[in-house]
Amino acid sequence: MQKELILASRDDGLGERLRAILNAIYLSKYFNFNFGFVWYPLNASETEVAKNKLAPVIVPSVDEIFSKEFIQKYSYNGIFETRMDEFGKLKRKSINFLKDAKVLNFPIHMTQKRLDTIFDDLDTKEYKASLIKIWQELDFTPKIKEILKEAEEKIINLKKNIDNKQLCSLHIRAGDAIFLNKFQKQIIRPNIFARALNFTLAIEIINKELKNNNAIIVLSDDLSLLECFKNELPNLLNLNEIQKNKLFFSIDLYNKKDHVYKALYENALMSWSDKIYYTKTSGYANLAVLTGKYKEDIGIYEYFSNEEQYKIIQKYLEQINVHPFHKSFVCFHGFRLARILKKPLEEIKSWLKKAHFYNPNNDTFHLLWIEILFKEKQIKEANEYIENLLTQRKNAFLETLFCGNTRYYCDFIFDYFFKYAKKGFENIDYIASSIALNLGCNELFEFYFKEIKDKFQTPFNFEKKLGAEFLMKNHLSYKLGETMVKNSFTLKTLLKNPLDLLMIYLQFKKDKFKHDKSLSSYKDYEKALKFVKDHLYYKIGYVLIKAQKTWYKGGYFIFIKELKKIAKEYKYKKEERKNLKKIYNI
Repeated sequence: MQKELILASRDDGLGERLRAILNAIYLSKYFNFNFGFVWYPLNASETEVAKNKLAPVIVPSVDEIFSKEFIQKYSYNGIFETRMDEFGKLKRKSINFLKDAKVLNFPIHMTQKRLDTIFDDLDTKEYKASLIKIWQELDFTPKIKEILKEAEEKIINLKKNIDNKQLCSLHIRAGDAIFLNKFQKQIIRPNIFARALNFTLAIEIINKELKNNNAIIVLSDDLSLLECFKNELPNLLNLNEIQKNKLFFSIDLYNKKDHVYKALYENALMSWSDKIYYTKTSGYANLAVLTGKYKEDIGIYEYFSNEEQYKIIQKYLEQINVHPFHKSFVCFHGFRLARILKKPLEEIKSWLKKAHFYNPNNDTFHLLWIEILFKEKQIKEANEYIENLLTQRKNAFLETLFCGNTRYYCDFIFDYFFKYAKKGFENIDYIASSIALNLGCNELFEFYFKEIKDKFQTPFNFEKKLGAEFLMKNHLSYKLGETMVKNSFTLKTLLKNPLDLLMIYLQFKKDKFKHDKSLSSYKDYEKALKFVKDHLYYKIGYVLIKAQKTWYKGGYFIFIKELKKIAKEYKYKKEERKNLKKIYNI
């Protein structure tokens, strides 16, 4: 039953599931494997958060989507459960590697990601054309087929009314990434801040396309945002009557209440447009990219440079009355871009203050502010700031500090607490002891907590069994390699290298990040093993330690030879990544 079976087995949204099915059918045809899928319904998510209307995420039962014949032939419901894929192992490999190396066991659980960004020898045009054909041949229920046909005809009629000019679609992903608290806390993660769309960039695209005499359909899972755009953009952009008649909103194009049919209808509208603007991590928008007809697809965050994005944010942020959570999200982008563009510190801090103003309950902004205080060596101020947080919102703050399912998302600040602990600042000591406890470093916890236990209760242990990545980055190999690389850019820092390396070694001997359980027992161990031990820093530090241990056998001559080899390897990989980005526009 499992032999040579490719299984689409995702359990998330409609777009992700359908793309996994398309990919599974594509590979089953490519290798002459068997195709199957599992499909279980998903209850609706919230339709309103913080007085903002959102389109709910609903996945209906399988018989509401596919015909009885399709289900009977390909469904493995009750035989296999839903499961995520392991296609990360195949990144930048040949497509034939999947079959030849047998790196994945059958049934192969299919990814929803674009295969032309995974396999380095898959032709993008051929892949897209194949998926379009597979989509057309999928045996949906008569009702779904009717919905998809209606959308295609709607696009044909819209194009007639605009004299067959170019018709674009713009998808504004918002929803959970902006409005749910658990994702707000994770805003520093690229797959969160790049998943949702900064609304100011959407306004700039609408303005650009209308000024070029093109028509544009604006779609979003944020219904309140669409209403706001519909009411305010004509005046904001000073649109004439012709331009107003070329601006369409999805909330006006389908008036039936069924959310699943509406979602499929709107996706089909996008799929038949001439061009799609979207965020590349949106599963829903990606489905439209790969179905309907062959079209130009533009990832918005890649379309604008960092400098352009920064100017667009400044241009539109205060010009429209969107929900405060949207403005907070955009202000975080302003903060992130200001740091990348090396803007003055006060300017960087102003963005963080604004982000906090629009969403005062997001404790990640507090952590970023504390990081700034640490960087400025304002340790007393940081200690006082933490004291206020522990008094006013201790539980929420600590939950944010230790949030994460596969790794700690806020571990960027852990080292600062360890660095400034035991220097007479009790609140910093308390947080350092909390971190040590949650990392499983009980000896370090006792060291930090023993002098403050009369004032503080024992910190809460979230017992997530995370921290392998952080602990590996505190291995001597990684620390030494990191310092060597960072000191290699100028003669002044290069001369500092010996002293800095000695200080790191002495600090390492002092800290002793001993953990009571083996690293392999941590949930993020496999990921840490892949990304930390394979890192340039770790490799350089490792060969340096090896050289020091064998210095009397000419270890440092071997070190220079190994260093050249590592540098060559790194240069090749860097060039390879650069070429892939050009080829696949990723």
